[in-house]
Formats: sequence, C-alpha cells, structure tokens
Amino acid sequence: MSQATPPKAKRVPHSHTHHGVTREDPWAWLRAENWQEVMQSPETLDKEIRAYLDAENTYYEDQFGKPTADLQDNIYKEIRGRIKEDDSGVPSPDGPWAYNSRMLEGKQYPQVVRTPRKGGAEAVLLDCNVEAGEDYFGFAGADHDMSHRYLAWAADRAGSEYYDIVVRDLETGVDSPEVIKDTAGSYVWSNDSSAIYYTEYDDNHRPYRVRRHDIGTEQSSDPIIYEESDPGFFVGVGKTQNDKFIIIDAHDHQTSEVYLIDAEKGGEPRVVSPASPIANMTSRSATAFSISAPMPMAPKTTRSSPHRSTIPVPKTGPISSPTAPACWFSIPLSSRTTSCVSNARMDYRASSCAT
Repeated sequence: MSQATPPKAKRVPHSHTHHGVTREDPWAWLRAENWQEVMQSPETLDKEIRAYLDAENTYYEDQFGKPTADLQDNIYKEIRGRIKEDDSGVPSPDGPWAYNSRMLEGKQYPQVVRTPRKGGAEAVLLDCNVEAGEDYFGFAGADHDMSHRYLAWAADRAGSEYYDIVVRDLETGVDSPEVIKDTAGSYVWSNDSSAIYYTEYDDNHRPYRVRRHDIGTEQSSDPIIYEESDPGFFVGVGKTQNDKFIIIDAHDHQTSEVYLIDAEKGGEPRVVSPASPIANMTSRSATAFSISAPMPMAPKTTRSSPHRSTIPVPKTGPISSPTAPACWFSIPLSSRTTSCVSNARMDYRASSCAT
C-alpha cells in the first residue's frame, strides 16, 4: 500500500467567543455558512470546501477503500446472510382491507400491500424498489385515506431529509402530478380525504410547523395550522386510533404538549391541557402526554409529572373545555405506571365533559 500524502486543510485565523471564553478555530472556513441551502441543493456548496472534501474522499478510497474492497464485500455478505430478507409485518385491518408491508430478498426497500379481509388476491400498492431507481431514496412511509382509494407516500431523493408527498389513485395506480414539496415527512389525511396535514422544517432543520394542504389547490396557499416558537420543541402530526382527531404533538426530550383537531370538521387546534409551571422549571416542563383512542368518541389521554403522585386523566372524548378541572380525575402512580404510562389503555367514557 503506497503511503500517499493526505490532504491538508489550510489554516485561516478565526476565533469564537462564548460565555467569556475565546476559542481559536483556524478550520472554521470548512463550516459552510449556507449549510441549510446545501442540504437541499448540494451544488451550492462553496467550491473550495467541496474541493477539500473531494480530496479527503479520494485519499480514503486510495488508502483504505480500494485495498479493503474484498474484505468489505465479505463482511457485507456475512451480515446479510444473518438477516431474514424476505420478511413482512403484521397485517393491519382497516375497513374492508388488511394493510401490510414487506421486504423482498435482495431488495433494499419495502413494498406496501393490502388484501381484502373477506378473501382475495393481495395487491401491491407501492413498490419502493421501483420508485427508488438507481439514485438515493429515503422513504418516509405511506398512509391511505379513509375512503381507501388514495395513498399518500413521501420520499426524499436528495439525502436532505426534505420529503415530497405524492398522492396515488389506487384504482388506477397513477400518481397525481400534484406534489407537496419539501415537508418534514410527518403527515396525515383529513377524514373526508379533502386535505393532508403535514409538517415543515425551520431554518435549523427542526420540524416546527403544521400546514394543511387542500387537494387541488396550490401549495403556496396552504394555511398554517400550528407553529412552534420554542426552539427546543419539535412538532409532529398524527391521528388518534379511532380516527376522530388529528393530533399535533409539540415536544422536547422530556415533555410534550398536545393539540387536537376534529378530523371530520377541521377547525382550529385545541390544546388538551397546557403545560403548567412548577418550581425551578420552565413553563412547559411539567407535563408529558400520550394520546390514544381505541374506543369511538373516547380519546385516552395520560398525563404524567415527575413531581406528582397521581396522573390526571380526562373522563371523556370530545373536548369542549379540556383544561376545566371537572374534565380530569386522578389515578395513583406506581413505579409500573410511571414506566408504562405511555402504553396505558384506560377506558373512561363518562359523559360529564362531552360536547
């Protein structure tokens, strides 16, 4: 193996001062100022930075990549030989269909399939191996609508983690030319199939906003449904298990705040219960939520706090005044409850707080 000279990055005087401490960083020029733009358009990377990175990659290939190619191939084959490649998930029944996904032997990406629950042939709704082609392909999942005619699926084709959402007509197998571009990959249908709620990134690649796209309209006119101003919180969107509510979840690594939208009628998001301040903690550090709703009109909400011995739980479903004390009652906390609270499946269908 030849001992080539590794590329050496030039030194440019530069310093950072934080908290009264100054740090010299002569290689700060390698941190592209327009990194957010580069995430979406790699060709916008500064030419000098690109030239140095290309030199590093070339050096790696010459000194390590090519000389160890056979070893890398053997390791890859051994790891692959221990994996069950032709695998599928558990069918998920929904209405007249059972939906599933599977991996095929020798393929990199899943297929999305469904089978009539009363019997019949399985249909492949989406084959990501076909959609991927030969270029980069990051799959962000697929979600069928309530009518079972349309399938929304999302993919990143640049490695930027910006996902385009495409709608496929399952009767024809044809994708609509209408594409929701540059989303954060989290999305959900409205119950009448007229709209898709989706998340967007801020300039620091943080999912922070939810928009609604009305099918058949321009994306530029999509209204903002929720926007999170706290830079420590991330936003996701989903649905309760009974499909009655769309969930907007704003969370950091310890706490969360949940909003609900009527999946049938739409409307403004309503907070389940705002996080309340406790001693020595920020105003949104006291609570964490987990929402499920396996029973019709009976959303399940669990609320946990590290400084409490009970968990307040809402008594019923449609929330007209979710923060009212009458809408909550407490159950005792135990070590088991504390560790498993997000998986609790409690059925409370009292009517005192129903709309």
